[in-house]
Amino acid sequence: MNHLLVPLSALLVLCVPVLAFAWQYRKVRRGTRSRLKATLLYAIFSAVPVLLYVGVFLVLVGVEELTGSALIGEAYARSLVIVAIGGLGVVAIGSLLFAVVAALTRPRIG
Repeated sequence: MNHLLVPLSALLVLCVPVLAFAWQYRKVRRGTRSRLKATLLYAIFSAVPVLLYVGVFLVLVGVEELTGSALIGEAYARSLVIVAIGGLGVVAIGSLLFAVVAALTRPRIG
């Protein structure tokens, strides 16, 4: 199971922002959500996989400290920085891109 966390989290870090972009763009286009609120929700939803990855890592480190047995492999521990920084970079660039697209989008009337 431990060996699946890195590829699964990397996939989620890449796919969730795309899905959130489409979902929030549709809401802005329909006029059911303001541009600012859609941009904030996009940033929040895009950051969830990164925060979950870091949270799972910290929980596993805490369990390791309490039990004394290593639950985290070396590759998993080294991937934390790459996935966290890369994921937050995707969130930042995606949020900026979404804000520009949302600002240029005119909601449909009717």
